[in-house]
Amino acid sequence: MDEHAIAAALARIPGWTRAGRAITRAYRFDDFRGALAFVNRISQLAEAEQHHPDIDIRYNQVTLSMWTHDAGGLSERDFRLAAAIDAGAGRPEARTRAAAALPTAFGDFFSGLIEERGALAADDAFHRCFGCGPAHPSGLRVRCFRTDDGVASPIVVPRVYEGPPGAVHGGIVAAYLDEVLGGAAACAAGRPAVTGELTVRYVKPVPSETPLLGRARLVANHGRYVDVEGSLEEWSARRVVATARGRFFPVELPATRG
Repeated sequence: MDEHAIAAALARIPGWTRAGRAITRAYRFDDFRGALAFVNRISQLAEAEQHHPDIDIRYNQVTLSMWTHDAGGLSERDFRLAAAIDAGAGRPEARTRAAAALPTAFGDFFSGLIEERGALAADDAFHRCFGCGPAHPSGLRVRCFRTDDGVASPIVVPRVYEGPPGAVHGGIVAAYLDEVLGGAAACAAGRPAVTGELTVRYVKPVPSETPLLGRARLVANHGRYVDVEGSLEEWSARRVVATARGRFFPVELPATRG
């Protein structure tokens, strides 16, 4: 992986840092037993991935470090395992707090709202989706919460997804809107929905590293497909920066990817 790819991947796994040719993170638990239980859980993920981190246990603290020996440095396997560990291997109460954590800029706006898909399990078909999956090493990790008229989404786009300086690349803007509209479609249909059509209008440059609010709502339910519309707006200025309309097709997906 080149430095740009590494920076993008690190931006998607908060808490992990670069340490020479490796990435590392420390986890703290209530006691020694909690630390050992954590190690036992992540061992299952490591075996499944056939990729094993270096583990250092100091009473109630576990420090993980990993790099790909065959590559002589970092690879996608390191970031994939790191994301999987964060998403599915921590203590149940730690996962609950992590799932609830949102950027502080949004205050209590999302307090009490129900997340459309909730915490995705490791065997969910979308677990490694670039748009919404928690285990994709460089994904967008879009989260949608149900509102009275559709869904709302807290968004802060990392700088690594810029096109021109300070502005998010247009393709990434479309990807965020696709996920938010897809959340509204799934909410309306009661099951996941895939994109059939998507039209985006770029109203203003979309700023990176800036809190944005995604919104989407149902326009019409035709049974076989649903029409939805939505927008991205700057959170502090309440200024719309992009809008979209889309047609989504509800589907039945298997629980796991082949």
